[in-house]
Amino acid sequence: MQVHTHSDVHFVLVLSGAYQSLAYGAERVSHGPALVFNPAGTEHRDCFLNLNGSFMTVSIAADRARGLSDGLPSSHPLRLHDLRLAMSLFRSLDDDDAVHGEALALELLDTTTASRCGETSSRHPPPWLKLARELIQDRHHQALGLEEIAGELDVHPVHLTRAFRKFTRQTPGEYHRQCRMERAMGLLIGGKLTTLEACLVAGYTDQPHFYRCFNAMYGMAPGAFRRITGLFRTRL
Repeated sequence: MQVHTHSDVHFVLVLSGAYQSLAYGAERVSHGPALVFNPAGTEHRDCFLNLNGSFMTVSIAADRARGLSDGLPSSHPLRLHDLRLAMSLFRSLDDDDAVHGEALALELLDTTTASRCGETSSRHPPPWLKLARELIQDRHHQALGLEEIAGELDVHPVHLTRAFRKFTRQTPGEYHRQCRMERAMGLLIGGKLTTLEACLVAGYTDQPHFYRCFNAMYGMAPGAFRRITGLFRTRL
């Protein structure tokens, strides 16, 4: 590969193999799992030694990262927490929840660049955080985007993600999923809808994905949950 630059900020999550980067100041060889961070405009040429390896790249538009990554070298130290976030983002690729993936990507950028700005230095949540939670609750059945939520609250998406994590211990995407699951659980307890109908009303378009999320949160398949709650209704 020829020496080149990217206009966007991007991460390379090395999943396996020995990844060689010629970016100034970067680790010459990173062995997977590892995370490589390249601010916008980094000149580099990368390859896998022995042409054997796998990776995932995450690009964030320069305008969304402006002020966060300006002036940082490629050799900016990355912590274990950054790698864990990147792995969470990789595992989220199977999700159909766009806001969750967006939130993780921006949280990764924020924690990597050690940005400290806005209201989150306060011990008290910003007043718009309650509005953000209510917005997600009211639109849990919709395919919300992080940019859309942040735009309605007039805050930066990175600021939204950071405050949400700090004061709720969740990303906006995780809370969005929780709201959907609670809605689906309520519909199944009611017993008037089939499992598929509850899946669609709660906002899921992919039934297998809905099954995986429900099982991960409640420890059983939605059909089994519906049968058990149906037995309780019959006894009552």
